[in-house]
Parts: sequence; C-alpha cells; structure tokens
Amino acid sequence: MSSSQKQEHVAVNGPTSSSSGPLTSQNNRPEPPLRKPIPANYKRLPSGWKASEHHYFYGWAVTEDILRNHLIKHRLRVPKSNLIELLSTAISNIEQQTAYFHICYVGGKVDDKARAQGRVIETDEGPELNLLAISCTRSARLFQRRPSQRQLDRMVQLLGEEPRWFEDSNTKANFVSDFMD
Repeated sequence: MSSSQKQEHVAVNGPTSSSSGPLTSQNNRPEPPLRKPIPANYKRLPSGWKASEHHYFYGWAVTEDILRNHLIKHRLRVPKSNLIELLSTAISNIEQQTAYFHICYVGGKVDDKARAQGRVIETDEGPELNLLAISCTRSARLFQRRPSQRQLDRMVQLLGEEPRWFEDSNTKANFVSDFMD
C-alpha cells in the first residue's frame, strides 16, 4: 500500500489496531482491555427452595397495563393484537435499553404479595403470574447468567420496582427450559 493509500485508508477507516489493543481516536494510544462486569447481587432465595417441587425465577410480575404504560412512557407503538406481541415489544425495548439480552417471559405461581399488588391473571388452568425473568434456579448456568449491577439498576428504573424470586407455575418435572435458553 502506498503512503497516499495508507493516508486514505486511515482517513476512511480510522487508525488500525496494534498488537497492544485498539487505538483511541483521541491520542492513538492503546485502550486498556475491557473488564467483564461484576454480576449483580440478587436477593436471597426463599428458604426451602431446594426442596420445592418448583424452580424459582428472579424477575418481575407484570400485567398488560404495566407493559402498555412502559411502552407509552418510552413513546413506542403499543401493539393492540395480543399479549404475546405486547410482551415481545416491551422485552425488546428493555433489552435494548439495558444491553441485557436474557429477559424471558415465563409463568409464575401466585403468592400473597402478587395478589395484593393486583398482578394475578386468570387462565384456563387457574390463577397465574406473567413474569419477566432474568435468572432461574434450574441450572447453575441459568442461575449465574446475571446482568451487571448497572444493567439491573436500569431494569429497576424501567420497571419501577426491585426484582424478586417467584416459584415457577410448573413443577420441576414439567419445566420447559426453552423459555430460558
């Protein structure tokens, strides 16, 4: 490559990286290597969680109104067709705003706190919770797959409350891992 071609290449593509790391645009010094963020600390699991016939999810119980209000607040189109489209749009928005791409929609068992908050939905199988889950006790991988504290703080800001542990509506024997993978 001739010197004029090199100058043109740098003008178009910016400086190239050296063996010591990518170059910054300000001073052409190598940037320090990126550090893996420290995973967020979660609240303690409920006592007896290992003996339970159900796995636990860490996340938020949501309703259609909560999801609609989130989309309206962020000036996004609110799907009118069905719950799945509403969930998909809201999850996608939260993932984009937090850069955490492991938010899953799952069903949870109704507990007293969710009932008091008006989060219970009635299904053909009985009362249930719609959960946005970020972790699960099903496996070490699903339990340890956590957002950074900064990402979790942003989720709390977006959803308006701290996450907590919820029991899966299905038993361990009937757990559907496709939702979390």
